[in-house]
Amino acid sequence: MGRHTFQHNDKTVVVGFDPPLETFFAQVWNDPNDDEPIFDFGSFPAEWESLDALEFALGFGLDPALRAKLIEDKQNAPAPSAHQRRMVAWVDEQFNKGD
Repeated sequence: MGRHTFQHNDKTVVVGFDPPLETFFAQVWNDPNDDEPIFDFGSFPAEWESLDALEFALGFGLDPALRAKLIEDKQNAPAPSAHQRRMVAWVDEQFNKGD
């Protein structure tokens, strides 16, 4: 999983691609030393399959060079192992109980 950190306005932003969840992710922090981000996108399987959707959720566009790197990260990511797929399915099932 590649993680890319940058500043946007007065916030610290971390973006990347999570191969086991097969999703892009983003975390936005007021202070990188805080315990929890103020926004956390991409914690569920295939939550953000496109960068356009992730940028919409963030409310701003990513630098073109960073977009290219994230696309490369996704293209070069190893496929989730059988164990990772089972764990992701189990976690997804736990969150969707009662739906």
